[in-house]
Amino acid sequence: YQQSLEEQSFLKAIDVFKSEAEKADFPNKQIIYSVIAEQFWQYYQNNQWQINQRTHTDNYDLEDIETWDIRTIVEEATKYYLLSLEKEDELSRLPLNNFTELIEKGEDSEGKRTENLRPYLFDFLAHRAIDFFMNEVPNITQAAETFKIDDEKYFAVAHDFVKEKIAVKDSSNLKNYAFVLLQKL
Repeated sequence: YQQSLEEQSFLKAIDVFKSEAEKADFPNKQIIYSVIAEQFWQYYQNNQWQINQRTHTDNYDLEDIETWDIRTIVEEATKYYLLSLEKEDELSRLPLNNFTELIEKGEDSEGKRTENLRPYLFDFLAHRAIDFFMNEVPNITQAAETFKIDDEKYFAVAHDFVKEKIAVKDSSNLKNYAFVLLQKL
């Protein structure tokens, strides 16, 4: 809401979220980190026509998002999505039903309730991150080594797929992160 009222409000809002995250305890900290990551990505989506005209520079002003290129925004969003998934074991033991104010209850195409699809807080936060990591746009900034789904192991049945070692070889290729998270789910 604050963002719609004043100039430079995005950075002010992010600063408020960061400050709240620093003060927050587990698991609120992880939830706030996920929100921060989403805010960076939404900022890009709302301003992509301007951002896409910028070139990468090492001399940007980290305090002024209006100087950032897409790579910098993607790096910040990635950082906060990964921070939101810290303490995976603890997040995996917290039922999402304890956080009903975070979720919008819904039904699938057959009219069945969907709450059981993501029963724990880790599932919820991981899917938020996967949505970002699987998106093609953030991956346009990727380096030379492209992640390809060209091996049978990616199509294995679930109990075999989760045993595969998928290493993040290139941290700028976000699909690596997505597949590692999918294995954990």
